Amino acid sequence: MLPPLSLILGMVIVYYLEINQVLSQRQIEACLPLFPEYLVSKMADFVIGIDLSSAVLGKLLLLRGLCDLGAGKDLFDIRYTFSGKPYLDGNLLYFSISHSDDELVCAISDCGSVGIDIEKNREIEVQNFRRQFGDDEWKHIISSQNINYTFLRYWTRKEAVVKVDGVGLGKPFRYIALHENVGVLENRTYHLSDLQLNPDSICSLASNGELSSVDVRVLSLTDLLSSHLPLLHQH
Repeated sequence: MLPPLSLILGMVIVYYLEINQVLSQRQIEACLPLFPEYLVSKMADFVIGIDLSSAVLGKLLLLRGLCDLGAGKDLFDIRYTFSGKPYLDGNLLYFSISHSDDELVCAISDCGSVGIDIEKNREIEVQNFRRQFGDDEWKHIISSQNINYTFLRYWTRKEAVVKVDGVGLGKPFRYIALHENVGVLENRTYHLSDLQLNPDSICSLASNGELSSVDVRVLSLTDLLSSHLPLLHQH
């Protein structure tokens, strides 16, 4: 078990998990009492597999963070804004969750809204996304030595900005201007950080204020499941 945590001003905690196995039907059913009915309904269209496992485990990562912090909050405190951005009732803590294939991340902050995005470093038909980038951004992407990596770094940064902003959910990415360590959406500026979690993936974090530090916590699937349901990992 990891030691208790406490957030300090300007600090974000990021939980990282590699999903080394898909959850079974029995494991998922054992998790459901931890979820409010509206979250269970959101997952009803998923079939057993990596997407459903990611949906369940992402919320368990958040719950683990809330427990570690002694926040007195759980998944029943999740609400959604009109634009679809999730938040915790009371707005004392802010969170963002992302997954890509078998990787999950969850960022938790007490110093303002955060957005996080992770993507596997893979081959992309980048030409299909030309309209999502400004001219300077596009020139930088196609002239780089590693086009896929550069594209995904831009992409995760834009995705993180959209998530931290909330109001911009659904906005085309071309409306987000990226600079050295900031992203701008409709005159709102957000700070950007690159997280080195896995050599095979790219992860970006956005915040509406400068961060003093980012504390990364790597969890195993067994540890995550057993922290909530002690007998679950034996099934």
